[in-house]
Amino acid sequence: MRHRISSKVFNVLIFLVCVHRWASSTEGLAANLDLSATYLSSITLGVVVWYATIFRRKDLTALLDKARVLQVPSKEKVINALLLINYIMLFLISIMFAGVLKDASAKKFAYGHDIKNIWEKILIISMDCSLTYMAYPLVSNIVAFLYCMLCLRCSSGINILTEKIKQCRPEDFGLSKQFSILKSKAVIYDILLNIQNVFSFPIFLMILSNVFMCNSIIKWYLYTLSGSFFWNFQAVFFSVNAFVSVAATLWAAGSVPMELNKFKEIFHQKTHLRLLRYNVKEEMYLKKDLFDEPDFVLSGCGILSFRRSTILFLIGTLLTYTFLLK
Repeated sequence: MRHRISSKVFNVLIFLVCVHRWASSTEGLAANLDLSATYLSSITLGVVVWYATIFRRKDLTALLDKARVLQVPSKEKVINALLLINYIMLFLISIMFAGVLKDASAKKFAYGHDIKNIWEKILIISMDCSLTYMAYPLVSNIVAFLYCMLCLRCSSGINILTEKIKQCRPEDFGLSKQFSILKSKAVIYDILLNIQNVFSFPIFLMILSNVFMCNSIIKWYLYTLSGSFFWNFQAVFFSVNAFVSVAATLWAAGSVPMELNKFKEIFHQKTHLRLLRYNVKEEMYLKKDLFDEPDFVLSGCGILSFRRSTILFLIGTLLTYTFLLK
């Protein structure tokens, strides 16, 4: 019961944060519509990412239950550490921001009211920033973390099966062994289909949100050509966060088709060797079924394929769009 209440409170809270951020940025929207709208859109999309994910809560729960059978890869610890560092950095940035912000600039956090007491200023601004950072990038980072974790577990599971085939001697790689390995692979494939079903839309929005954030930061530098140390620090942090989040997601998702292709290649080599040595044509139907299977690539709404090469594509698109529409 408490979990449900806290979950609903959190969902309402990030929505109110999004509304508050738009309401408190009316002056910025009027001064620079393109820059402010892009920045606010990234925050809004970050919130939508969260809602799109919890909308599939039941499917997500079922997916996580299925994924428990998969081995936890060592890379997952690195992602856990990065997520923890991200939490700490966001907390520190919100406090730093409250400490260095001038009184004139601090007014917008209180809707134009003067904040005379220094501790009140720090409390209000740090809370405002913390809540904003919760809407973006925290919730989208959590979704990206979940996605990366599941993709890495699947690719690791496929890699383990590939290594089993490698280590198996041709004479031992009979019909029962092939069937056992393909059965294990089918379990992973089913999990991958569920990942695509649950995360296709949220991850697409997450990537879009981070691209918008990078775009707004680049435009900010192009328009202002200057800024305080803190603003520069914050811009660098959000740029790095956006890039790492997108790159890690595409890298993890891109490992899946690579491991599947590697699995098919090793399976083909082993069965081909058996065919040449023992002329076991009755085993070919399993191989045919495997190779008739369409290539699987995770994607965002069928619009953006999640391959490692997509990282370069997004960087090129971002820079082209930003400088052409300067």
